[in-house]
Amino acid sequence: MIKNHFLTLLCLIVTGIFLSLSANAKMYKWVDEEGNVQYSQSPPNSDVTVEEIKPPSKVDTDSAQKQLEAQKARADELSEKRLESKKEAEKLEEEIAQKEKQCDQANARLKSLQRPRINFVDKDGNTVRANEEDRIKRLEVAKKYLSDNCN
Repeated sequence: MIKNHFLTLLCLIVTGIFLSLSANAKMYKWVDEEGNVQYSQSPPNSDVTVEEIKPPSKVDTDSAQKQLEAQKARADELSEKRLESKKEAEKLEEEIAQKEKQCDQANARLKSLQRPRINFVDKDGNTVRANEEDRIKRLEVAKKYLSDNCN
């Protein structure tokens, strides 16, 4: 039984050695008589110029990992900037909408102040009719607000 395991292990080791040797086989490139580019693991028998192709260099996994991490960090940074820009744009749109609403309210107030008789609510919550002087003061304040804050 031990001999069988030993024999199996020996066969696996020998097979591994042969496979690793064939993995490092040389590659050749040449142009045949018809002008076609040929590739093979053995050089041609004819008298043609043969170029030996070197295998690609091994990949530096540490360097590749660092580059990948740097790219990921850059992508995260760009994503965060886009999100911030989107939030700023939404905030700006909200401020513009609020300002338009305030201007609409100021225009409505101006129109109501242009009537000859107006009522307003005093400090106690009572409705009181404004005299002409008070109406003109309020009208001037409303016009100034509109000229300063609205187009």
